[in-house]
Amino acid sequence: MMMLVFGAVLGGLVVSLLSGLETIFSGVEPRTWSIVRLAVSGLAIALGVSILWSGHDTLIEIRCTITDREIRSKDVLVKVRWSVDGRRYRLREPLGISDVPAGMTPDELAERFRPGVEVPCSYRSGDPARVALGRAPDLAWRRSSAGGAFMLAGGILALAQLAAWRRGWERRGRRGGGSSGVPGILALAIAVVGMIVHREGPSALGGALIAAGALGWIVLVARDIWRADRALAGIRARLSTPRHWPAEPTEPGQWNLYADDRVTGFWKDTEVWVALTGQGAVLRARLARWPTGLSLHRRAGGEDGAVVTGDVAFDEVIRFDGPGAWWRPLIGERLRSALRRACIERGAVLDGDCLAASLPDGDTDQLAAVLDDLAAVDAAVPTMGDPHAQVLELARVEPIAEVRSAHYRWLVTEGWEVPRVLHQAAKDADAEIAAWAAAQLPPDQGAYR
Repeated sequence: MMMLVFGAVLGGLVVSLLSGLETIFSGVEPRTWSIVRLAVSGLAIALGVSILWSGHDTLIEIRCTITDREIRSKDVLVKVRWSVDGRRYRLREPLGISDVPAGMTPDELAERFRPGVEVPCSYRSGDPARVALGRAPDLAWRRSSAGGAFMLAGGILALAQLAAWRRGWERRGRRGGGSSGVPGILALAIAVVGMIVHREGPSALGGALIAAGALGWIVLVARDIWRADRALAGIRARLSTPRHWPAEPTEPGQWNLYADDRVTGFWKDTEVWVALTGQGAVLRARLARWPTGLSLHRRAGGEDGAVVTGDVAFDEVIRFDGPGAWWRPLIGERLRSALRRACIERGAVLDGDCLAASLPDGDTDQLAAVLDDLAAVDAAVPTMGDPHAQVLELARVEPIAEVRSAHYRWLVTEGWEVPRVLHQAAKDADAEIAAWAAAQLPPDQGAYR
């Protein structure tokens, strides 16, 4: 029972500590924290296995004679001597006695553990030169409890990471597989745990873990290559006017293994580029009608931004850098939804007039789905005309009241056809917007003020 309690508490503390560090150092990539959590989990499990294995030999209980002792408040440190099969041994460094009777004064302890007194000791069969102070059953229980607690704590941390990954996959529509994803990291973690166990515990078990982890990772790499080639062939077959996308020149003497795995063409009327890499795949889609000079960024956690569209779900994750006349005519509901999916769920970033995204090894079969999302952004970008007239039309059809209000207020601030803007706003379905606009209009059709 104590093992379960200690393991659960230790695992919870480690999870809480790493979560706190992740909040403090929010700029670190989530993938890095995933690796840290799995590494700590693997070390805890390996330590637990090593502790448990250290007690696989039979503990033999003997009597040791105290040769010297030191009393430190309520702690007792002693040096002892003992003999096994006629051979004498002596402890050079003092050991602490764990089962010291409670309530005894230092003088009483000095008398209880004076030189010449015998105390229970235990040693592992085959290694009589090293002893631990205490009875064999007590030591075996402590070792089992400590080893089991570390293994339980490591398991809790690993389960917490797997649960986080599962939530991420459900949110992004990805599996997170492949040699560089969860299976690959787990395979390498198994191999590392095997190395530790091979050194500290049963060599046969350690060797088996090393072989299993290494073989599993090799199989994952081979599967990633096969799936990526099949996915790229499918993309090439569906592109309009497909052609080779030349790779960047390499340094003399270097060879680009993926130089031929690159293609460009049109995907649903959007010009796209797709290339396989050693880490997975990269994708680009041209936004043909995107205003030159308008930047788009994903917001970092806790970041404040001056540009607010009024759509809270959008404003929390994406911001524009540029004049309102550049971005307000664009941000209809369709484009906001497409940008959220492409930039947040697919991790796309704006690079000039292109959206660029990447996929890890295990998700290359999602190439078509990502291209669909990037092309959806391009299709949702309207042709730029009179920006103020476009914003007024967006305000008319916008379903979110806060976005309509922001559009109307911006148009009034710009001084563009203010009576027309206010008359439309006064008929808005939202009572607050209508009241605001009515308050700006002159009474009884008088002169506009």
